[in-house]
Formats: sequence, C-alpha cells, structure tokens
Amino acid sequence: MQFQQRRRILLRVISGYRTISYEAVFAISGFPPIGIFIVHNRDFKIATKTCIASNQDVCLPVSKMPHPSERSPINLVGYYENIEDNFPVECFTDGSKINSKVGLAFVVFQDHIETEVHQFRLRNECSVFQAELLCIAQAVNWIRTNENLSSNFLIYSDSLFSLYALNCIISPNRLIVKTQTNLNFLQGRGAQVFFSSVRCHIGIYGNERADWLANEATKLIDFIPMTVPKSFYKSFSRNMLFLNGITFIKFLIMRSPPKNFFLPFMDV
Repeated sequence: MQFQQRRRILLRVISGYRTISYEAVFAISGFPPIGIFIVHNRDFKIATKTCIASNQDVCLPVSKMPHPSERSPINLVGYYENIEDNFPVECFTDGSKINSKVGLAFVVFQDHIETEVHQFRLRNECSVFQAELLCIAQAVNWIRTNENLSSNFLIYSDSLFSLYALNCIISPNRLIVKTQTNLNFLQGRGAQVFFSSVRCHIGIYGNERADWLANEATKLIDFIPMTVPKSFYKSFSRNMLFLNGITFIKFLIMRSPPKNFFLPFMDV
C-alpha cells in the first residue's frame, strides 16, 4: 500500500504513465525511497547537533554569552589609496581552500615593512568562510598581545561575509563573541582597531602576500579544532542518499520476477 502511494506521487512529479513500474519511477525522478531518506535525515540531525566543546566556533548557550554592552561591533573604513599612511600597524588576512585542504594566514606590516607571518590549517571539511573568520580572530588576538605597538591598527579582509558577521553583537558563535570581547577590551585600553574590505587579486601587495601564505598553509600538519559546517554534512548526506537509493532500486529490480515477452510470429 505504501509503495502504491509513493508511486502515485512520483508519477505526478515526472508526469509519467500509469504503466511505469515502481523501480522506474524512482530511477527517473531521482528521489530516494522514503525509508532511506528518513534514516539519513536522522543521521544528519545527530551529526550537526554533536560538536566538540574545544571547537573555536561552537555555539554558546545563552547563559554563557556576554551582555551585548560587553561586545563591540567592528569599525569599518573604506579602502582608499595610501590608507596605510594613517595606520602604523596593518594586518592582511586571508583564507584559502585548495585541493580540499583549508588554510589561513595573516601577515603584519609595521611602517610598510613586513615583520610577522602567522599560518594555520583547518580540517578539510571546513569552509573558506570559517577560515576567513578565524584568521580575523587570530589577528585581533595578536593585536591584544601587542597593543603597545600602536594606538591604531588596521585589519584587511577580502571576505565581506566575515566582516558582516562580526558586526552582529547577538551572534552565539564563540569565535565571533571572543573577537568582539577582545575588541571591547582594546577599546577600553585606548587602542582602536579598524577593518577594511579589499578586493582580491587587484595588485595590493599585502593581500597577495596573505593569499600566497594561506595557500602554503594548506600543507601544514597540525589542525585548529573547528566545527564541521552543515553544508558539508548536507553535501555528504545527499551523495550517500543518492548512492543508497540507486542500490535500493537495483535490489528491487533484481528481486522482481523475470518477465517473458513474446512477439507474434509473422510470415514475411
């Protein structure tokens, strides 16, 4: 009875004839059987809810989130030519994903001279957005430990999504919360941290340097713990769902009894 109901629904989807078999309807529509879909949907929810407490970007519970007054949004400034003349210390950040490997790096310039380079690597399942966001957070951490170098700092990023995410002072993301609390701490100490969005691959030396270092960071061995994004689980689950659906359809075809078709004999 359940097979008949599913078959009727899928026949409407593919606009097929009523004589099409149950197995052919699934194969043409591309929809897996409902039983396989339910199992994978359950596994997907379990995987996305399970996270390691040491992950940098785990979602904090409301009880552990600081008050919005203790979190400062970022100060965005537009990029213009010779902007570096107004900031003694600059940090160029970038994240990269090459050959399914994720790396990030930021490079520090003091008075137009490169002084420090920091590189990190994430798990292969992580996204470029996570790498960009973590790189900005690492740059802010570096500024907090070196706040005596200057009173004005400038952080460059070519990821607008990361900068917009840091502007939200109610986000439960631990990485965003930590970055905003660090910015609030620096502001209380008299140090101003500004952010600027730059376009990639337009000839800005600092940005090109950070991009190359991020590509090289994909070769590192050690990983920074980060939560595997839902997009990876969705892609992986979708592929497994498709493969299991094909296997199930093949099983149905092999299980069905053979049918003999007889053609009428005709005299030529």
